[in-house]
Amino acid sequence: MMEHTRSISRIMHEEHMAVAGLLERLERFITANRAAAPDAGDPPTARLLGELTAAIEGEIKTHFAFEEKELFPRLDEGSPSGMTSILLEEHGVILPAGEEISRIAKEARADGFSADSWAAFCRIGLDFAERLNGHIDKEEMGMIAAIESVIDEDTDRTLTGGYAMER
Repeated sequence: MMEHTRSISRIMHEEHMAVAGLLERLERFITANRAAAPDAGDPPTARLLGELTAAIEGEIKTHFAFEEKELFPRLDEGSPSGMTSILLEEHGVILPAGEEISRIAKEARADGFSADSWAAFCRIGLDFAERLNGHIDKEEMGMIAAIESVIDEDTDRTLTGGYAMER
């Protein structure tokens, strides 16, 4: 594992790992309940749906927006590789899927899953998890290392403070 000398790269890594853990739980949940819609009122199910919605609407949106506003421009300037255009394009696909899965999860928490909403949740949820896991892998392999090489200590402090205010 890479040692993170910059606080902002460490924060990005920690958030990636937390989201990857949530995605793993989502995939296991869908796989275990694939045959029939689970009871959305069941406490573990309700908790997972709530955590998923909170992560998508809070952490993931904030994380993506911060990368787009603060990190990608600096990476393009310091190490123009085209990596950020790929990551930005992926944001444009992942976030709408996340918003849709969040919408279904909220509705399920309020009214339960119907056969149709469960089928959509399974389809969109697995696609969302696969795409976001792949995205995290790309950022871990490319973006984090690039941050370490193009961000100096002063910029790191500024970025870390700014990100803390946005979260």
